[in-house]
This record gives sequence, C-alpha cells and structure tokens, in this order.
Amino acid sequence: MPALEIVPLQWVIEDAGVLIGGLSAELYLGWLSIHVLWVDEAVRHRGFGTRLLRHAEDAARAQGAHAAFLDTFDWQALAFYRRHGYACFGTLDDFPPGHTRHFLRKSLVAVDAPP
Repeated sequence: MPALEIVPLQWVIEDAGVLIGGLSAELYLGWLSIHVLWVDEAVRHRGFGTRLLRHAEDAARAQGAHAAFLDTFDWQALAFYRRHGYACFGTLDDFPPGHTRHFLRKSLVAVDAPP
C-alpha cells in the first residue's frame, strides 16, 4: 500500500477584495479530489469556473496525478463538468429525495493519437 500523503489545494478569485469564486480540493494516491468549486451567481458564465478547474487540473498533473473525481447534484453543475471532459461513473437517486447526486471522473493523462 502506498503512503497516504494528502495535499490540500485551494484557490480563490477576488474582485476588489470581494470573493467571487473558489475551489477546494485534495491530491492523494494519484487522484485530484475536488470538493467544492463555487462561482458567485452574479459573475457566472464569464470563465471563472473554467479557470479554477483548469488550474486545479494543471496543478494536479504537475504533482503526478493521473485522474480527477468529484460529485455534483442534478440542480448544480453537471453540464459544466461534462463540457470539461468529466464522465459520470455513478449516481445516487433520491439524494436528497426527488434529486440525484452524480459522481464524475476525468483522466488527466493525455491520450496519444494513433499514428
């Protein structure tokens, strides 16, 4: 069993000292585990979420991570993560009742194109 070293990763985006977005994650056992990615509703669709996600993925790759995983609810950002290459590997229905919790993953290793 490899040694379990957990590396916390956190970034924030501020505008004039006001928090408008952030990401909290951990890196362990070759995986990036994203816990929270949040962008203030007033500044969504301006690329801040994409910037945070790419920054976390790049930092994880630089430290040797080969994949990333996260979860989101059906009322949150499922389409956003799918657009960024994440694929669903599991769901929990009725979590909470009437909704679905989605679990997603993404390879962080470039796949070579065939010759």
